[in-house]
Amino acid sequence: MLTVFGPTRGTSCFLSIGTGTPKSEEVPSATLLNVTGFAASMASIATNTEVTNVLFRSLINAFAPTPNVKKYWRFNVGNGCPDWVPTEDGTSFQWVLRETREEQKLGELDDVAAMTKTIEAAKLYIGQKGAQDMMQECAQSLIVS
Repeated sequence: MLTVFGPTRGTSCFLSIGTGTPKSEEVPSATLLNVTGFAASMASIATNTEVTNVLFRSLINAFAPTPNVKKYWRFNVGNGCPDWVPTEDGTSFQWVLRETREEQKLGELDDVAAMTKTIEAAKLYIGQKGAQDMMQECAQSLIVS
């Protein structure tokens, strides 16, 4: 019998979907004349989901629930399609980029004017071979044996 819920249920796929790769920007100096700019930069750093993504994918793939089996996929426009692949000698894994990483100035999540740009970027991303290969692998992991 297949267990659907609960702590004993096996998990073969964790899926994370991003809204784009933000452009790296210099943090302005904290001065009395630039309190707003400094505060905005700190808020951006604190809410950046890429750091969480890197930590989470490393922990999930390395340990949960089966060690050293790929089970985490993140699809994020412009991130270069990072993938966790075996080394040539097959003794360990390494991260590689399947596509070119492209940072961009992103609109805020509630910015309706940025929606068209996000849709176009997503279409281009989905058309990349690296993204298609990752989608195929992710879908394959969902097949119940």
